[in-house]
Amino acid sequence: VALYLFRPLPLADEQTTTDEDEGILGRLGSAWADLRVDKEDRNALREDLYTSVAQGLQAATPPYVQFVDQTSFVGGLSSAGLDPLAVTGADALEAAHAAGYPVLLMGRFTQVFTNDTGSKKEKKAYTTKKQSYTNSEGKKKKRRVSKKAYTYKERSKRRTATCTFVFQLLDTATGEVLHGAELKSKSKDSVFYVNWDNFDGVPPGKLYRRMEDGKYTSLDTSHFDTRSLLKGKWELYDSALADIGSQIVAEVAAALSEYEPPSQAVAVAGN
Repeated sequence: VALYLFRPLPLADEQTTTDEDEGILGRLGSAWADLRVDKEDRNALREDLYTSVAQGLQAATPPYVQFVDQTSFVGGLSSAGLDPLAVTGADALEAAHAAGYPVLLMGRFTQVFTNDTGSKKEKKAYTTKKQSYTNSEGKKKKRRVSKKAYTYKERSKRRTATCTFVFQLLDTATGEVLHGAELKSKSKDSVFYVNWDNFDGVPPGKLYRRMEDGKYTSLDTSHFDTRSLLKGKWELYDSALADIGSQIVAEVAAALSEYEPPSQAVAVAGN
C-alpha cells in the first residue's frame, strides 16, 4: 500500500471559495476564517505542520504503508491545468481521484492567532532600621521602623497562541467522509516580574512590607528582576502545531487501520 503526501496546498481565499467547494469541504469551515497572520506566515505554518504530520505518519502507520514523494500529485494538478497555489477543495478531490488515489486527506487552518494580555499593580516597599524603645512594662526593646518608602510596579503578562485545524479523510470516488475532526491547541506563556535593578542602591533582599498592625516583615522578592519578555509567537506556534500534528497522526493512523482500499494502492494527500 502506498501512502502519498503532498505539501499542503493553499485553498482558495474566502472570497473565491465556491459553493461546490464548500459542499465538499463540509465542516471544514470558511477558508482563513480567523487567521491573523500574513501570507508568508500562513505558508510557514503549513510547511511546519506538513513536516510534523509526514514524519509522524511514517512512524505511526503500519510497515506495509509506503511513502512516495508528493511530486506526482502536484504534477498531476499542473497537468490538469490547475494552479497548485490556488487549488480548491473540489479540484483537489477530483485530481486525487483522476490520479488513482482512493483517499484524500484534506484540511486547513481556521484559526491562527496570538492574544496578549497584561496588568500592573502599584505596591509599596520600605527599607527599615532598628529603633530602641521602652515598652509599657518599662523594659527596653527594639523594633523595626521605616527608613525610606519606595513605590514599585508589579507587572504580569500573558501570551496565548491558538491554532485550530480541521480535516477530513475522503473517499475520492464517492466524496464520502471516512473520518474528520476539528483539532484545537493552545500554547501559553506568562511572566510576573518587578524591574528593580538595585534601585537607589538597595538590593531586593533589603526591602520590607508593612503589615496592617504596623509591623514590618520581609518582602517576597522572588519575582524581582526575573524574566520580563514573553516567548515569541513562533515558539508558541511551534508548540501548538506539534500538538495538532500528533493529533492528526493518531486520528489518521487509526482511520487507515480500518480502511479497506478498493485496490492495492492507498493514497493520502495532505492539504
